[in-house]
Amino acid sequence: MLGTAAEEIKRSDELWGNTNFTQLREQQEKAFGYYGPYEFSMDKKQGKWDDVTTNAPKIKANRLIGLLANSWMQLFIDIDDETRKKRKAISATEKFANGCISAADRIVTSVPSGKSIQSALASFAAIKGGNCSSVLFYEDKDGKPVSDLRVYDPTYIQWIEGEGELLWVCQRAYQSRAFIERIYRKQIEDGLKIGGSDTLTPILVRTFWDDKQWKVVINKEYVDDDKHNLDYIPFYIRSCGAVPNIQSEQYQDAMKWSWQNVFGNDWDIIDLESKLLSIESTKALQAGRNIITGEWDSLKSGNKKPEGIEKIGSSDKLNEVVLFDAALGQKFGGMVQPPSNEVVDQFLSRITGMKEPSLLDPAIFRLVAGGGNASLAAELRATTAEVVNPFRQCVEASLVWLAEESVKQFKNGDFGKMKLTGRDYQRKTFITDISPKDIEEHYFECHLVPDRLRDEIQELGAAVTEVDKGLNSRRGAMIKHNIVNDPDETLDQIEEEQASQDPVFQYRKLAKYFHDQGEEDMAQYYLAQSAILIKATVDLAVRQQLMPMLPPGGNGGGAAGILSPQAQTGKIAAEPLNPAALGG
Repeated sequence: MLGTAAEEIKRSDELWGNTNFTQLREQQEKAFGYYGPYEFSMDKKQGKWDDVTTNAPKIKANRLIGLLANSWMQLFIDIDDETRKKRKAISATEKFANGCISAADRIVTSVPSGKSIQSALASFAAIKGGNCSSVLFYEDKDGKPVSDLRVYDPTYIQWIEGEGELLWVCQRAYQSRAFIERIYRKQIEDGLKIGGSDTLTPILVRTFWDDKQWKVVINKEYVDDDKHNLDYIPFYIRSCGAVPNIQSEQYQDAMKWSWQNVFGNDWDIIDLESKLLSIESTKALQAGRNIITGEWDSLKSGNKKPEGIEKIGSSDKLNEVVLFDAALGQKFGGMVQPPSNEVVDQFLSRITGMKEPSLLDPAIFRLVAGGGNASLAAELRATTAEVVNPFRQCVEASLVWLAEESVKQFKNGDFGKMKLTGRDYQRKTFITDISPKDIEEHYFECHLVPDRLRDEIQELGAAVTEVDKGLNSRRGAMIKHNIVNDPDETLDQIEEEQASQDPVFQYRKLAKYFHDQGEEDMAQYYLAQSAILIKATVDLAVRQQLMPMLPPGGNGGGAAGILSPQAQTGKIAAEPLNPAALGG
């Protein structure tokens, strides 16, 4: 159980000051700076230069975030090993998980600062190198179940890690005094002191979690709490990338390297690129400025400057006239040739080339830059997509956890029905009431599909080749290359369409249609046609098998005792209609 407010605050402050977490926070804040607030400024000791901030980090991050945030989220249960009779429960479970995420999206986006679950996960993964989320089901004052799904800024999450579980979590948030005064009005009336000199002063609010309960602390006092009794902490903390938390004697506090952000490969050259851009910008402005020089003799002219000199030059920053007075011994000695900008241009080009490996394979980049073709362009795009993998996997894993944890808590809790709306993994809209008994705990899968239309032709070609060469089944190729939403349903439809070309199938379908319409004569007619065709086909097969066994010159028609088609039709029509034959 959680201790006193003072004890938990002390533990939080100790972790907050731990250098492992401190360096991770510094890295995350620096990454956020590169994304948005960062502005480069030349060192004043190096003279007066224009300040230019490269926009490369922002473009790179926004492209990645936009790609992941707007990808088609396929959140589903793979039913390879499931029987068909369980499809209904699996479908309800998938709808429940997707509905919970849709419900959370509607709640968080109801305020200006809110972003959808998928967008928030994508943003934190790209900028902060990981993300954190939680799930908690509870009943509201009317006894209705509520799913509380949240995504947090991982910079302000503290945790104590155990063997395969979290032992303790603290979520820090800075709220305005105005917010706290409205949310905790009763506690303030009871004597809670929240501090802050005005309504906009940020006030630290800490929420502590253990395996039994959560508690909120403001100004060293518990102001809210509840028991969840899950016997575990319903938080999920996931870092991007494949690098684990590597320990080292030489390099201490190395946890930050296991949190891979989108700027990681360009980390050391962002400032250098901005510096070179500042130099180029300053020189470009200087190149557009004209300095006109000349001589005059103040003694001979009576200290009167040449007429029209003001018209030649101007007092603005674009042009300037400099006159030398011969009477004072001044004489123009020629222009000092400024250094060429070639070195700066070459250096900037090299820096730009150094950035490319973070997005592209260097060999592919050189081939395309040297004049590539369409196949090289395809390789280029495929290589570029590899950069997305660590971040996509992080977002997908978080969505899977949100789905599975939602199902787990709802299934094992004493809850009533939930009314859920949303879109399933096939993008079909649904509105449904779901009870805990309607769903089952299963492992989920999540695929974020960024650009299906562009990739569909290539994927389809690869799938056809695999099936033709015997390297994969039709169902396996559909799943691997994301050809269809539901391979099982698609295969069923293909089989049904193939069967529909069979005349017997068509006769049976027409017989059922007229039977449902109450036209029994027509139903009998098509049922008879179906039976005739079946019997004729079977008799033909039997005769073909028996033909070699008949004596030479035998009569295969009447001797076999086969009725003519007309006789068969009359015999069947005289019999009562069998509804079972029509599926009734």
